[in-house]
Amino acid sequence: METFEVLAKKKRREWKKRTIFISFGAVLLAGGLAFLIWLGLSFLSTQQYSQLEDYYYRRTAIAFPNMQRNNARITSTSHLKGTYQANLIKDIDGIPVKYEEIEANFSVMNWQHDSLADVVLPSSVEQDRTEMAYSYKSHQKAALFFNPKASYNPEDIIRKPAQELPYLADMKGQLVEVAISFDKQYTLAELEEKLPKNLKINWYWIGSVSDLNTSNQAVRYLFGWTPRKQWLEPDILPI
Repeated sequence: METFEVLAKKKRREWKKRTIFISFGAVLLAGGLAFLIWLGLSFLSTQQYSQLEDYYYRRTAIAFPNMQRNNARITSTSHLKGTYQANLIKDIDGIPVKYEEIEANFSVMNWQHDSLADVVLPSSVEQDRTEMAYSYKSHQKAALFFNPKASYNPEDIIRKPAQELPYLADMKGQLVEVAISFDKQYTLAELEEKLPKNLKINWYWIGSVSDLNTSNQAVRYLFGWTPRKQWLEPDILPI
């Protein structure tokens, strides 16, 4: 028959083994749980970045007039958040010209587009009836878009399209980007007939069917489309 001391020692060893086993299991469980949480947060952060990337993909594909992204990159401020950066490039007669730089943030919970890259500022500090506007960051000439059917309130700033075509005669040999406005609706076939054949058309804005005043809207709200044509006409296909 075991003495009390021997029995106590045996129970103590069993308790130590049990304590070590429970502690080891708790560490594994906590580590596994922490790893799963880390994976979950990483997944959420990746999802937020994907939404931000998709936002700018859609904007540059079907919205921003005559613009594409270039040199897109991510700067991670931590494993779960970062900054998305890209250059907006304009295609002017086949020559890429830098416009603005996008800098947008994303994290586990949300993403924010770069609102300053969308803002245009009128050339007059008084916000009067000026017909020209410039980008906020680099102060480059920006296009304004007008809805001929717009209705205005008494307090609205009423701007009219700038009449700058006559200046082209004095700009021979220069690379020029021009936004042309029309006083009524035309079909694509009618526009192709009216516009000069040597003019490269990069982007069409189709206006609005509403009476909304669009001259003070941010660029990201003004959706347009890029004309697509065949690379080769059927009668000049290679043999």
